[in-house]
Amino acid sequence: MTRRTVRANGKTDWFDDDSVREKIPESTRWEEGMGSRIGVCSGMQINRAYLMLTEGGRWVLHEDQRPEYDGPDRYEWLTDDQAKAWLVRSAEGHDDNAEVAEEALQRLWPDLPEESGPKGGRPAIGPAISVSYQPDLLKRVDAAAAKAGLSRAAWLRQAAEKAL
Repeated sequence: MTRRTVRANGKTDWFDDDSVREKIPESTRWEEGMGSRIGVCSGMQINRAYLMLTEGGRWVLHEDQRPEYDGPDRYEWLTDDQAKAWLVRSAEGHDDNAEVAEEALQRLWPDLPEESGPKGGRPAIGPAISVSYQPDLLKRVDAAAAKAGLSRAAWLRQAAEKAL
């Protein structure tokens, strides 16, 4: 048994490094300014980070930075969302480990959507409706909205609220 120590939130935990279910290496990308490959998630140049899934179902990130700049050899617990985000970033690399990360994503999160993030635009205020106005009335609505410094839709919403 190889017990690894994980320090988090002022307490010490551990896991058995010999019994992890998954050990996924970080992928790399070419860093032009450095003239070498670096880890896509860690930014390390010499070593690579590893994402591990313990037998107990917990995610652990291992970054051995000792060869890098005499840094720490550290283990950190990750949530499922953090592990998924790490794998998504690692799958963007340019080596064989990017394929390993992509395969792990497909195996561990088979229902992962093609994209994630805000859809853009303003948040919906309510359902959209369609209303027809006589041209003269529409001109007066637009003039009142401009005078109030509002969009047509905002002015109509305020007018409806005041009327009700």
